[in-house]
Amino acid sequence: MSDITFEQKEKEFYTQLGKALCTARRAAHKTQTQVAEAIGVTFQQVQKYEKGTNYPKEYKTRQMVKYLGRSDYDGFLRDYNVHTH
Repeated sequence: MSDITFEQKEKEFYTQLGKALCTARRAAHKTQTQVAEAIGVTFQQVQKYEKGTNYPKEYKTRQMVKYLGRSDYDGFLRDYNVHTH
């Protein structure tokens, strides 16, 4: 059995995070453009975050989570089953 590499763990984390951000955005009835404007990036960047192809800095993720109505970042990760390790 092979060990999971750091890169594989990182990719899995950002894939889970992207799905969670997309789900939360839709639940908040926000567009990618609205989120992008709120955090100072392009809608294409938000799209890439949601697909897990680009990895947002933690502060950008925290801004998105807050904009989507969640003040507790760690609670957001738990609620959406985003595993940090």
